[in-house]
Amino acid sequence: MYLDLYAEVMTVLIVFFGSINIIRIGAFMIGSDIYAVIDAKKKKHFAKSHKALPFISVIVPAHNEEGTIENCVKSVITNKYPRNKFEVIVINDGSTDRTVEILNNFCKANPDSGIKVVSQPNAGKAHALNNAIANYSSGEIIMCLDADSSLDKQALRETAFYFNDKRVMAVAANVKIRPQNTLLNFMQQYEYLIGYQLKKALTVYNIEYIVGGIGSAFRRSAIESVNYYDTDTITEDIDLTMKLLQNGGKN
Repeated sequence: MYLDLYAEVMTVLIVFFGSINIIRIGAFMIGSDIYAVIDAKKKKHFAKSHKALPFISVIVPAHNEEGTIENCVKSVITNKYPRNKFEVIVINDGSTDRTVEILNNFCKANPDSGIKVVSQPNAGKAHALNNAIANYSSGEIIMCLDADSSLDKQALRETAFYFNDKRVMAVAANVKIRPQNTLLNFMQQYEYLIGYQLKKALTVYNIEYIVGGIGSAFRRSAIESVNYYDTDTITEDIDLTMKLLQNGGKN
């Protein structure tokens, strides 16, 4: 008898919460479609307005990234954005491999790249970001890029577009996983594809709660207003977003 009652209760709960989840996913799919329509209208308006492009500082914290750092910085300096409108600052966070050597060689081979390479004792990603933003960057927009990632050719221009709305203080990037022909990689590609598609609805419903680290961009004034990244956490991007929301960012 007790087993039958337990089975019935569990069935009801599964159906109830499953139905709620289906409704939630449906609402997010609708929201992502609405986002696409609004986004297209905004871009059409932007194309006609010819607003000035902001200066962007791309910050790349790096700790033992010899295998990916060159591809990362190359993707930034070859972006389709005016070269006098952005800078690249790589913060070497106490690397013990060939990261700095590779960067220096790349800069020598590309003297017009304008990449700043700054070294500090190993202190963690948040410390590296804060050091670069406060002491070496000059952009009104700050983009934080992981050293094992790369930017799409239009990434900086797309980022600049959203900051034309003066209410916007942070922009999350659309992150995609590089194909590697493994089952785990395929699952990650699918997860990110669906996750970031549904994430668009957060903007429509004004319930954004995480501006993820890879390719995330912020107004300098917003970062300064909450005293930069917290250095006593391993989720510095989540903590920064929460501080922005608490500081009135939801509006």
